[in-house]
Amino acid sequence: MSDGLPDVPEWIDEKIDVNERRETQDHHIVDAIQTAPRPFVSVKYLMNKLGMSRQGVKDRLDLLEEIDVVSSCQGANGRVYWVTNQVSKWPVPPDVEVGPKKSDETTVSEFISQTHVQLAVIALFIGVGGSFLITVFLTSTALSVEIPYEVMDGIVLLGFLSSLFSVLFMFVAGVYWLFDRVQRHESPGLGS
Repeated sequence: MSDGLPDVPEWIDEKIDVNERRETQDHHIVDAIQTAPRPFVSVKYLMNKLGMSRQGVKDRLDLLEEIDVVSSCQGANGRVYWVTNQVSKWPVPPDVEVGPKKSDETTVSEFISQTHVQLAVIALFIGVGGSFLITVFLTSTALSVEIPYEVMDGIVLLGFLSSLFSVLFMFVAGVYWLFDRVQRHESPGLGS
């Protein structure tokens, strides 16, 4: 580290250079982000903290983002920036330790990719479709709408079959879930 510059992690110090023509060095920007009250900052925060222009802050943040020192994403009121962290692609508060993912925790993508969940979603859509068809039949009957018998018969039959298949798919999803739990030697959690 150069004299008079704030301390930054060594991996960052290796990536950024000191430019003697600049009053505010990249080290100051990184330090301002790291010492902020939140794990992420806005351009406005850095403007106020460092006394730089909006364009100056944006240009410097773009350069730091190019060399993977800071990361950013679009927030509700503009872009937010944080020091890149190897353990997370999102800003991590300095007082939080990020541990490895527990093996028993299921992520959303893992949950959705399970066969019994996919079967249950299919059952839900089939059931909604069948309910819609039965609602069309009941509404047309209540309003005395003249619809040919063959069409009405088809709507009712399709509605009831959809409801039946929905229940069948839910049953298959439940059985598949039980077999999956038994295969992994886990209790299905149905009893006390």
